[in-house]
Amino acid sequence: MPVLPIQLKVFLLTAILGLLAGVALHLYQITVSRVKLRSVSLYVLDFSFWLMLILLIFSTLLVINFAEIRAYIFLALLAGVILYYYLLARAFEKVLGILAESIICFVKMVQKIFIWPINIIRIVFSKKREKEMEPPLK
Repeated sequence: MPVLPIQLKVFLLTAILGLLAGVALHLYQITVSRVKLRSVSLYVLDFSFWLMLILLIFSTLLVINFAEIRAYIFLALLAGVILYYYLLARAFEKVLGILAESIICFVKMVQKIFIWPINIIRIVFSKKREKEMEPPLK
């Protein structure tokens, strides 16, 4: 089998992966811009996002070409991201905004679900502590 068609296929698949990475980055930027975060939380979130994106790209490259990293792989990833930002970013802005709002609502809902039992435990223990601190009745 000729080598050039295989490399072209890998290049195109990697460029598509770059497009998807551009979409993920754009969605992340929109989501973070709509939420007020402290700098430490933002650093942790940024680190987590980039770590997950790198792991996703590497695992996809593992499927595409057994994770052989060549110069044209980096060029294809970069080309995909650049193509997304120059050609498709404006078209996806509204859809990604709606998706970002959905993500924010989902995270708030999950946060309420996990914080609710903690608040109940705090209330129970604060009432117990108040009873212990009351002076005995004569």
